[in-house]
Amino acid sequence: MRTIFFIAISCCFLLPAKAQLTTPEVISSGGDSYVQPNGMMDITIGESIIETFSQNNIFLTQGFQQCDLIVAAIEENSNDVLMGIQVFPNPTINEINITTAIAAPIYIHLYNSNGELILSNNFTESTTIDFSLFAAGSYILKLETGNTNKTYKIQKVK
Repeated sequence: MRTIFFIAISCCFLLPAKAQLTTPEVISSGGDSYVQPNGMMDITIGESIIETFSQNNIFLTQGFQQCDLIVAAIEENSNDVLMGIQVFPNPTINEINITTAIAAPIYIHLYNSNGELILSNNFTESTTIDFSLFAAGSYILKLETGNTNKTYKIQKVK
């Protein structure tokens, strides 16, 4: 009799109970979502999950991220004999000077630490980039001419 009473009471409390409902979410060190008329893109940094299965509005994501990465090599900032380029002073407080022996135009792309393009320009022979307007931190300077490009890490201090 006790067993039947216990089962009846348990059913009264357990039947109205519902499972936990969650929305899809990711916990990672960084990323963003972009929605355009032609599609949607989610970017996650620090998370290695990629494959998604869905059925009846239930999503399961699993696997390891397999993507095409383009890695820009950062080299020591020294005189570059191949392109005849000098980038100095580094670290800098106010400005960076760029000189070259190449007569062709050289294209400058300067990126901040978030990867945002903050300066795009071109020059021949020499130029100066004013860093006094930028915050202290690391910057990536990419120089291109013809089929050749070089990438430099620039440190702004103070």
